[in-house]
Amino acid sequence: MSILGGFLSPAMHKPGDSIPFALSESDQRVYEPRAVPLGKRCGCVCPGCRQPVYAKHCLSEKVAPHFAHAPGSNCATGFETALHLAAKQLIAARGVLMFPALSATISVTDAVDRVYKKSAVIVTAGRRTLTNVVLEQAFGDIRPDVRVDAEDLGTVLVEVAVTHFVDEHKRLQIKQCGVAAIEIDLSMLRDATFAALETALFDDPSRTCWLYHPRIVGAEADFRASIKERLDAAEVSAKYLAYSNAQMADFQRRHWQAEQEREADQRKVEAAQEKLETELETERKAAAEEALRQQRHETLKKASAFRARPEDHKKLILLNRLGLSELPVFLGADVRGAMCFGVADPLVWQTTLFGGLIHKQAAEGKRGIVTTFVRAWMRYRFQIPQRLAQDANDAIQEYLMRLSAAGALIPRKNAFFAIAVADLASFEALVALRKDGGFDPSRVQWAPQDSWPRAIQVCTLTEAMIPNKHKVQEWIDLAQTLRKHAWRPPLEICQWASRIGGSQEAVADYLIRTGFLRLTPPAAT
Repeated sequence: MSILGGFLSPAMHKPGDSIPFALSESDQRVYEPRAVPLGKRCGCVCPGCRQPVYAKHCLSEKVAPHFAHAPGSNCATGFETALHLAAKQLIAARGVLMFPALSATISVTDAVDRVYKKSAVIVTAGRRTLTNVVLEQAFGDIRPDVRVDAEDLGTVLVEVAVTHFVDEHKRLQIKQCGVAAIEIDLSMLRDATFAALETALFDDPSRTCWLYHPRIVGAEADFRASIKERLDAAEVSAKYLAYSNAQMADFQRRHWQAEQEREADQRKVEAAQEKLETELETERKAAAEEALRQQRHETLKKASAFRARPEDHKKLILLNRLGLSELPVFLGADVRGAMCFGVADPLVWQTTLFGGLIHKQAAEGKRGIVTTFVRAWMRYRFQIPQRLAQDANDAIQEYLMRLSAAGALIPRKNAFFAIAVADLASFEALVALRKDGGFDPSRVQWAPQDSWPRAIQVCTLTEAMIPNKHKVQEWIDLAQTLRKHAWRPPLEICQWASRIGGSQEAVADYLIRTGFLRLTPPAAT
């Protein structure tokens, strides 16, 4: 049998499906399928699992000649091990190997930060004769696939890679040995024949790369020696520069002292001016506090007047304030204690709560509401009997949780609820979106631009809705660019903006909550 038997087949081997080479039990060498008798008579075993294999000559060009395991075998290493053994066998038999070129760019920085660079050719590409070939023998702390003594190169460690390449730990071990090393990449060699291996090993330098070469260190030392005069001159320049810097520092120190004296005089003038401004600010604060007190007084006065109104008058006030013809049914929720507020229709107190504490509150920079404040606020506006006070509190708490479930609020710690919708219209669209049980792109349309939220409203709502604080600014930036793109269909914007994170439905949900989008009513059926 010839170790170079067989011929190049146009068919390819697939790792795991077939074995290109097998190990002869008689002489422990690897052979191609057509170099041994057909079938069981080949007398070969799998290089990976060492189980008997069958030689398949495959005279058809559709399937490459190969060795196959007996049915039921689960060997996963045969292909890789076969290539390893065949490559090492060829290197030992031929006594030559193709080496790639190795160049190094050496960079040296002198004392004044000038950079000197030089490109050095360490090794020229070419086939070299091997005077000694050792397979799989320990060398220091590592066991290379092959160790060779190559013409003009000395000792070189050779690693053959099919699926497992040299990692950083082994690179460090090779460097510590101080010996040159290369790696031959056979991972893309699917035409696995001796002829193809010979081309890869002896004719094609592109498959091989240098892992380490000790001459690079020597080249840097030689380069430093060649520019020693310039490096020494840079040391002298650096010392002179340090002296000049010290002189400049002394000048700057004296200048700084003079500047400090001037600034001390300036501070006296500024202190007098600050005292005057403080007095004026105190007066302004007093005036602002008085204005706030008056505002609170007017608010309580209006609340008291609203509380005294009959139920039908309350409805009219709400409709006028919200610009509606009837109370919004979607705000209604059946909660325990709903009848504790002195009105026959619970929708009256529920609309009052939403309209006064949630509707357009984000535009005022208000981030949310606290349960205790909501209870006090409602007591000022509705006649709640003392004996029903706890029931009313429970009703308010349950209603706030219902609004949270619907998406208008987001519960936080310490009975705080963050506002998550821009206004009543946004909440109505959000309720419709969720009620319909699915995202219908055809119903999405831009809200009138004169109703779009202000920047402070966008920031407040985004911070409440987006749990990932690192993503908040991206959503705010998206909202700020919408006016430039309002001529595009909303669905196109939702698809484009979904790159921030989430689906187009998530983007639509965000734009509806913030007041940029609305939903058209569903088509009549």
